[in-house]
Amino acid sequence: MDFINDATREAISSLKRRINALEEENTELQGISKSSTKRPDKYLRSRRAIQWLVTLHDHVEDLVNEGDHCACLELEGDTTANSEEQDHLYRGYKQLLRWIPSLKLDLAADSEDYKVKLIMKDLNKAADSARSDDTTGLKTVVVDWLMSIKPTPEPALESCRKDGRGFYHNTTGRLICPVEYNWSNVQHRANIRGFDADYTVTADSWPRFLYKSERYDPNNPVKGLFRNDLLMQAFKHIFTSLSSANSVDNIDQEEGTSMEPLLKRQKGLSEKRTRAHVAALLGMKSIDPHAIAYTAVQLRFALSSCNAWHLIDEDFNYVKFYKNILLFFKDTRTIQEKDKISDLLYWWNRSVFGRSNASVYHPQPVEKITWYYSLAPDSSDTVAVLFLRRIPPLLQLYRFISEVSSWKEALFSGHFGPVGKISLASDNHFIRACRWVSALALTRLPGPASPPADQQQLLAATIQPIASFVVLGHYSWATHGSGNALTYHEPVFHLD
Repeated sequence: MDFINDATREAISSLKRRINALEEENTELQGISKSSTKRPDKYLRSRRAIQWLVTLHDHVEDLVNEGDHCACLELEGDTTANSEEQDHLYRGYKQLLRWIPSLKLDLAADSEDYKVKLIMKDLNKAADSARSDDTTGLKTVVVDWLMSIKPTPEPALESCRKDGRGFYHNTTGRLICPVEYNWSNVQHRANIRGFDADYTVTADSWPRFLYKSERYDPNNPVKGLFRNDLLMQAFKHIFTSLSSANSVDNIDQEEGTSMEPLLKRQKGLSEKRTRAHVAALLGMKSIDPHAIAYTAVQLRFALSSCNAWHLIDEDFNYVKFYKNILLFFKDTRTIQEKDKISDLLYWWNRSVFGRSNASVYHPQPVEKITWYYSLAPDSSDTVAVLFLRRIPPLLQLYRFISEVSSWKEALFSGHFGPVGKISLASDNHFIRACRWVSALALTRLPGPASPPADQQQLLAATIQPIASFVVLGHYSWATHGSGNALTYHEPVFHLD
């Protein structure tokens, strides 16, 4: 069965799971239940990352079903365009496999459907539990952060109640107020609190707590966006630790300027870390936009007056808010937009990880790495070898070679004839070029997941074997050179 490719195998697995699902439904209708034995929880850490890094609201079974659907379409050769919702679910499926790569093996054909259902149920339960823990934690700690501001907010916010938050309090109302409105304007405030149709608060407007120092520039709407200290505190509270959230450093001065290296303070005995934080446990070495979007959703809910978690709060849709943030980070069409997003993610990585993982989230430019120069080929020598070969010496010496009777034969032999030691020089330059490309890929491309989540990871996973086979294939001079000895005494044919 080695001839079956991954797409075919995945499609067969999805079809078998559907058959098992029907059999399971039939079993349940007959009143027969299967008892599940206690099994080790291999997803103890990664399952809580589903809402952090994969999706805010989709269930795991919806993601897997869409993955099965796409696998079947690929097997059938169906090129019908998917809907926007289908594309969203399929991207979520790929993101799910990126952070829980072992899940694909558990969804293989030999897995019984009731076990697959238990796995998905556990994953969904853990994802909801992680979101609930974050909601509860931020509900309390955000009040501590706001009450530490000078001057102290009046009336005082209560950590155990949310009734007085949201637009009912000036401090929280200012933070979640859309940037299009002026919260300091009494009329604007009254219209927002009165649910005026011209002052609706929706997910299509950025709230002020996303901007650095809560300052919005209508002439430059992206200036300071997602650089807010309160947002960074919430992120660290969720993904690193409470102590790091309480000590947010304003490490950048102005956007686009260089930052001084941070001095590392020696920790006291009471500050020694006793366990790895969430980001380290998940293997997150650089900031994922999904994590920023999730944090923004959690912080917005913590600042609101809503007591129970709902995906839609009045006119504000948290799912749309989440998707809008992801779209901001990923929908980059120009080089300038990509550079701005790269600078923003660098600020986030620097703020969260500091000097740790710097080579991962901010690789050095090629021109600053001297190692590349030792591997880079000499382009002038390579061009001379490839294009001139033996033409110049043969054109000069063909009169002294009895087997070559004219300049036409000299030109022909100089270009198409075996090049001997020149071929060795050409191979040397070629191999150095391949090594240079391989080294460039290793340091500039992201580490590939299993399976690769995007085109960059696919390139990173395949560039090394491709370069190796190209180098091996380039040693054809050995066979061509050995053929010269066999044909040396062949009769000479002239071109005249």
